[in-house]
Amino acid sequence: MKKQIKQVIYKLVALASVTLLAACGPKVETGSQDQPLTSSETKSQAKLKLVPEFNQLEADLKKADKVDVSSTLFQSQDAFHMSQNAFEVIVDDLRVYKADNADQSLANEFNHETKAGAVVVMHTTIKNNAKEDFYFPIEELRLSYEEAAAKVYPSSALYPESSGNLTEILLANKGLLKAGDVVEGYLVYGLGQDSLQTINKNGYFYLTVVPPKANQNDLVGTSQSEFGMEQKLFLPINESQSQQILANDKLIQDRLVSEWWGNKTLLAQEELNQEVNQEGLKVKLKRMEIADFEPHDAYKDSFQNFVYGQIIVTAELELINESQETILPVDGMATLEIEGEPINSDYVLINESYGQAVKPGESMRFIKVFALDKKHYQTVWQDKKMSLQIDLPVQSDQIENQASQSESTDDTQNVTSDQAAVSENSYFVEFEWIPTLKLFIDDQLNRVDELETTSQENNSDTTTTETD
Repeated sequence: MKKQIKQVIYKLVALASVTLLAACGPKVETGSQDQPLTSSETKSQAKLKLVPEFNQLEADLKKADKVDVSSTLFQSQDAFHMSQNAFEVIVDDLRVYKADNADQSLANEFNHETKAGAVVVMHTTIKNNAKEDFYFPIEELRLSYEEAAAKVYPSSALYPESSGNLTEILLANKGLLKAGDVVEGYLVYGLGQDSLQTINKNGYFYLTVVPPKANQNDLVGTSQSEFGMEQKLFLPINESQSQQILANDKLIQDRLVSEWWGNKTLLAQEELNQEVNQEGLKVKLKRMEIADFEPHDAYKDSFQNFVYGQIIVTAELELINESQETILPVDGMATLEIEGEPINSDYVLINESYGQAVKPGESMRFIKVFALDKKHYQTVWQDKKMSLQIDLPVQSDQIENQASQSESTDDTQNVTSDQAAVSENSYFVEFEWIPTLKLFIDDQLNRVDELETTSQENNSDTTTTETD
């Protein structure tokens, strides 16, 4: 929903006043301390954060001297998200303009392609959902697409205004986002004609979102940090792909969805909010999904062992750690048991990495994914109760302390199926789910609204041959 404040020509970013109050600047862990901002520097940063209305920006963009920006090729005011535990990037207004006759001085803005093709402008919001400050590498928020020869950096040269440029806003504060802060503005990218043709063929492009860093001097552009992993924020260039991306945004963000390995058709999806709670450790099963998955051509080899196709079961969980141990939820094995048959979770199908520690007082959402043979699902597992069993290891440097503590525990403690059972170095939790299917797989392995009931078995009983 668009904010009413956007009806005026200019607006202040919601948390600009908080940033001004923090004028002493961030402390960097190098032994030195930044100097307080001068009055002129503070005013300069405040001016940068004035975000013009999109229509005003568009009018000024079309008046530019060094590139001809004409018709609108595509626009969307839907919100496209890339969310992780610690941060979120949202594009809620996207416009792609046809561009011609770019001045030679702008060649770098169009990746030195022979002809300019388009200018992409997007209103973008970045949120710090962590409990600590971080530095967001805005200069690494690059535009790309399948088969791209090079990624496109955000352009200040193509931006027509003196304020509201998200790149400049963050660079002026060295990328700092304090815990809970939200910053917004515009990002602008140039596309050459060849790039635009490829994107039109694909129907989408994406932003490569590099995770924030804890310290200003940390290496820029790493694919993983304590705040998350490098991921793609997919954006459409036509309406049909817009609807597909929006549908994907509503799914549990396993790797198949977040990296768009193919398309899922949901057979079942339920908000469960089941909870296991023991000794300060809470594990919530938030939701479960069962989907018929059709991989894109580039990823079909990853499923070559599934001759009849694959059914994907995905679980989204939340760990709230009020215990005294540090837990590693991604490292633990998960098992899905159906009709007495166990299926192990597949680490390749999640977008999380080993070693993510949840310390006492912290929480984290995590995902477990299972790939099922479609034929066996249809004949044996469809519509049957599922048992989800998850091992939650304690961080290794605390195992010894945990073991010594466990010697004094009561061995006769009664643990039911919906409670966590603690081993010497891990917790074990179990959930049960009877899915309510919206779609079924029939004996031809097609998706149907309901299964036809046949009387073959009854007929066979009444057509036996008479004997003397």
